[in-house]
Amino acid sequence: MIIRTLHWLLGAAYRGLGLESRYAIVRGHALHYCESHTDERHHTLVLLHGLGTSASTWALALPRLRALGHIIAPDLPGFGHSRLPEAAPVPTFDDHLTILREFLRTTVPGSMNLVGHSLGGWLAMRLALEDPGRVHELVLLNPAGVWYEGCEQVASAFDVQSTQDTRRLLERLWFRYPWYFRPFLGAIHNEL
Repeated sequence: MIIRTLHWLLGAAYRGLGLESRYAIVRGHALHYCESHTDERHHTLVLLHGLGTSASTWALALPRLRALGHIIAPDLPGFGHSRLPEAAPVPTFDDHLTILREFLRTTVPGSMNLVGHSLGGWLAMRLALEDPGRVHELVLLNPAGVWYEGCEQVASAFDVQSTQDTRRLLERLWFRYPWYFRPFLGAIHNEL
């Protein structure tokens, strides 16, 4: 309930910035996204969030980014307001890529400037490699997906069985995780 309330408050803030909350059905997924209200039709700015977050990742940057024109910030399937279909398995990386590819084909006319953070950076790289003529500019912020010896052990950090495990995960994901997450560790653990 706390997470839903925070999402609702963020939605109200987005509306105050002139962004609309929308949904697109892609491969059975109700994909939520925020879109700016602008008539600018040069390159659409697409913002892709990372693992464990949502389009809310961009909340502090959006007031400044709005001046760049048309913006679309989707919630990946299973994140934010994009719920998974009933009894659907957790999407793999390739599932996310396929869903995003189809979503962008139908939602973003022409070329785009693609910004990706963490997992969103990895997805953005793959999308740009698949269709370089469509991506005008690519910005990667701490992109995930770099392979190194022993990286497969990192996956165990995401096996959260208790609030202590959740705290360790948050401390590993951020140098200083946001202070306002601390009172909600139980709720965050339940969401994970």
